[in-house]
Amino acid sequence: MITFSPLRAAIVMCSIGTLLLTLLGRVGYLQTYGREKTVRRAERQQHQNEILESRRGSIYDCNGMLMAGTVQSTSLFIDPKFMQEEFQANGRSLTEMDKAIEKLARLLDKDPFEMSQLLGDRYTSRYIRVADHLDERTVAEIEKMKLPGVGFTPMNERYYPMGSIAAHVLGGVGGEGKGLEGLELKFEKQLAGRNGFKTTLKDARRRPISVAADDYLPPQNGQHLMLTIDSSIQMIAEQELAKACEEFSAKRGEVVIMDPKTGDVLALANWPAFNPQNLEDSTPDIRRNRALVDPYEPGSTIKPFIAGPALQWNITRVNEVFPIHGPVWITPYGRRITDVHGYDKLAFWDVLVKSSNIGMSMLGARMGNQKLHDALTRFGFNRPTGIELPGEDP
Repeated sequence: MITFSPLRAAIVMCSIGTLLLTLLGRVGYLQTYGREKTVRRAERQQHQNEILESRRGSIYDCNGMLMAGTVQSTSLFIDPKFMQEEFQANGRSLTEMDKAIEKLARLLDKDPFEMSQLLGDRYTSRYIRVADHLDERTVAEIEKMKLPGVGFTPMNERYYPMGSIAAHVLGGVGGEGKGLEGLELKFEKQLAGRNGFKTTLKDARRRPISVAADDYLPPQNGQHLMLTIDSSIQMIAEQELAKACEEFSAKRGEVVIMDPKTGDVLALANWPAFNPQNLEDSTPDIRRNRALVDPYEPGSTIKPFIAGPALQWNITRVNEVFPIHGPVWITPYGRRITDVHGYDKLAFWDVLVKSSNIGMSMLGARMGNQKLHDALTRFGFNRPTGIELPGEDP
C-alpha cells in the first residue's frame, strides 16, 4: 500500500515550482536583456558577409598596348573553429586535424609549426588568411583534401607586362592594391572603382543557401587610362639613356621626348629604373621621378627662348653684329662671362649657332630683368605644365 507524506509532497511541489520559476526567469532575461545578443549571434551564424572586389582599370599606351593590367589570383583562408567542430562531429581526433594542417602547410611550402602558430586559438578564430597568389595546381591539390573550414577567395593582382618600361610614369601599387606612385597614385580613385558586397544565408553546417536580395551590391570596375606615351619610343629612350649613363659613369639621367606640334609626352624616362611589379625591391631615391620633381639649370637650351622675344620686341635685329671680343666679357654688373672659343664678333644667328655665352649675355643685359622674366613666363617657365603626374616642380 502506497502512502503519501505531506512533507515529501511539499518538497516535490517546491522543486517543480523552483524549476518553473528558473525557466520563466531565464525566458524573461532572454526576452528583456539577452534578446539582442542572441539575435546577433544567430545572425552571425546564419549570414556571411563578403566583399566583392572591383577590378582595377588598365593603363594603355597611345597605340593601345597594355602597360598595366589586373589578373585574378586566389588566396586561401581557414576557419579553425569550424574545422575543429567538424572533425569532432565526425568522430575524428584533433591529432588527425593536426596532421591535416601539417600536410596543408607542406602543400603551401610553409613551416608546419608556423602554420599552427598562425591559426592561433582554434576556439575563437573564424577567419585567417593563410596564403595568396595560389596557382591552379595548388588549389586543385588542396580541394582534394576536402578539409572543412578551408576556403578560397578570388583576389585581383596588378601586373606590368613590360617590366620596368615607363616605371616612373606608371608608378605602382601596394600590398592592398592601392596606388603608391606615379599614375597609379594620381588616378587612384578612377582606376580603383568601387567594391561591392553580398550577404549569403548559411544553414547549420555553414553551407550556402541563397544570397539575400536586399544585401547585394555589384562591384563597379575601375576606369581605363590611355596615355600619350608611345611604348616603342619609351623603350628606345630608356635603352639609350641607360647606355649613355653607363658609358659616362653618370649617377643618374633623365630624358623627355615630346611631340613639338601637340606637346604630347611620347616618352619620359629616368635612370636607374625599377620594376613596378616589385616596389619593395627599390628605394624611394630610385623611384623618384627626377625628370619632373628635381629643379635643374637648362643651360644653353635657354638661349632661343631669349633670342626669339628679343627679335619680336625689336630689341635686336637679324643682321646685328655683336662685339664679342672673347673669350671673356665682364657684364655691367661685374659678372665674368666666358666662351669656349675667343670670337671677336658674331652676327645674331651665329650667337645662337655657336652658342656664345657672351653674345647672349649682351642681349640679355640689353633686355633687362623685367623683359627677360616676361619672355620666359610667356613660354611657360616657372609654371606647372599640367602634366598628370604627382610632384611636378615647375
